[in-house]
Amino acid sequence: MEFPRWPLTILYGTQTGNAQELAERVAREAHRRWFEPEVMPMDDVEKKTLPRRSMVVFIAATTGQGEVPDSMKSFWRFLLRKSLAAGVLSNMKCAVFGLGDSSYVKFNSAAKMLAKRLKTLGASSVVEMGLGDEMHPRGIDGAFLPWVKGLFERLDTLFPMPEGKEIDPIDQLPPPKYQVEEVTGVEATGVGANPFLTRLSATEGIAPSPLHPFRATIVANQLLTPEGHEREVRHFSFNTANSGMQYAPGDILCIMPVNLDETVDNFFLHSGLNPKMIVKIRNSNAKLSSAAEMFGDSISLRDLAKYFLDLNGMPRRGYFEMMAKFSKTEMERDRCLLFASPEGEEDYEAYARRERRAYWETLQDLPASVPSLQYLIEMIPVMKPREYSISSAPSVHGDEIHITVASVQYVTRTKRERYGTATTWLSSLSPGDSVPVWVKKGSLNLAKAMSSPIVIVSPGTGLAPFRSFLLERREKIARGEAEKAPAMLFFGCRWEKVDYLYRDELEGLLEDGTLSGLSVAFSRDNPDGKKEYVQDKIKEVKSDVAQTLLQDGSFFALAGSSGRMPRDVRAAVEEAVDESGREGKAFIADLIRHNRYLLETWS
Repeated sequence: MEFPRWPLTILYGTQTGNAQELAERVAREAHRRWFEPEVMPMDDVEKKTLPRRSMVVFIAATTGQGEVPDSMKSFWRFLLRKSLAAGVLSNMKCAVFGLGDSSYVKFNSAAKMLAKRLKTLGASSVVEMGLGDEMHPRGIDGAFLPWVKGLFERLDTLFPMPEGKEIDPIDQLPPPKYQVEEVTGVEATGVGANPFLTRLSATEGIAPSPLHPFRATIVANQLLTPEGHEREVRHFSFNTANSGMQYAPGDILCIMPVNLDETVDNFFLHSGLNPKMIVKIRNSNAKLSSAAEMFGDSISLRDLAKYFLDLNGMPRRGYFEMMAKFSKTEMERDRCLLFASPEGEEDYEAYARRERRAYWETLQDLPASVPSLQYLIEMIPVMKPREYSISSAPSVHGDEIHITVASVQYVTRTKRERYGTATTWLSSLSPGDSVPVWVKKGSLNLAKAMSSPIVIVSPGTGLAPFRSFLLERREKIARGEAEKAPAMLFFGCRWEKVDYLYRDELEGLLEDGTLSGLSVAFSRDNPDGKKEYVQDKIKEVKSDVAQTLLQDGSFFALAGSSGRMPRDVRAAVEEAVDESGREGKAFIADLIRHNRYLLETWS
């Protein structure tokens, strides 16, 4: 009788899919070491089974202002129940890894809170918590690779292999996530049309959501920057009448993107698959939610590629580990294994991260390593919705929702042209075209600052949520629904005549008193070549900044790219407060503690 595999539960909380990808990498390695891994979102685990689970790996992303991600929310609420006894998880051994961004004040707070709560409930940790950082030169892998190495060194001791058994060879395939069956003699349920667009929430009476988006019609697709400019920014307006969607300043419009036909054609050219083939896709694990909820009862491979697979996404290390299992030549196998190994870190960086290599391109570059259909649809992740800060004001724009979008277009070090899937697709659309959308709460809770003193910092398209806020504030003041209070805006762009977004509106807000101060930094306009940034503008009027922030109930809010900018801005604000006679660091810490220091950044 064969010794049964050790049970291992791997639970993830993800917002963008990165935590899920890491969880699946852990599961593949665990299966090689005589474990029977069960991978699922934290919200999907049956709560009453937790005390019986002897070894659990938790992988948790942090989102927004230090919040838990959507797929972890109900699980987290369950763990916080006061009715749970202190030792309810005393049978559980666990390991925790977090995904975060150190440019945020509450770095990796979801994982830290989770680890602390698990300990309170009696769970014992087998390894030190790992904290991945998007700002690390090697991204999340900078912390994940050493953490997962230490995890399995510890698990090998706690859960040894049966006598006579060895770790599975690296080229042995793990059990597939999906069962794929070709269907003949029928038409696919979604051939020729975006499957998402067949689920119209207005007719079904269902609130718009990822599985049931609303079909919003484009009213305007307006170029805000000069034609042909390298950093194109567009203003989009969508008609959402009869959608039932409501939003507040700071909320997010989610859009399901579509792969361009050229990308889809390249995928089929290099994968060797027949785009006309119709398949049924089902989860191999019956305990997981049905794949039919996503893919439908049947679907053509072309629709699968066009509307679901993230063909332009950047492959992670685990993808190359799987490709190696399909390699038909030793040279390609060794190359894939190098990309997947810690020793090949620099090679992976050069090939994938720095060049932003796409999944479909790996099939072109490694033609002897193309996976089978069953594994390929598992290895290439499902496309995630793109999230855009809403730039319209609900009291002003009624049934229209606006977003302000910077097109992603750039050239890599080796002169390869890159473009963003969603922004390129959106740019190609015209008024009358429709887009699947829904609204979700954003991390910038600006509604509570409607009558409060506020200092706003918003380089580039970071202006979007604050356009919403300021236009809404002006309207509410006019209606007597909000009180007038100081509002200083620091906006940054490159050139005054190129990307000073919504200039007439901003100067109108200053003129009518909605804004008490407007400072604009143009980083490329100075004749002497010296670059000027938003933090420099803050220093120019630091006494006014301090005077605004030191009023009772004041807010500070920033939206823009992560990296140095948020830290430099914070240092400038601390300096302003210091020179007013208060201690700047302590003051900012107090704003953070009372949720009045609001950040939304992206890499």
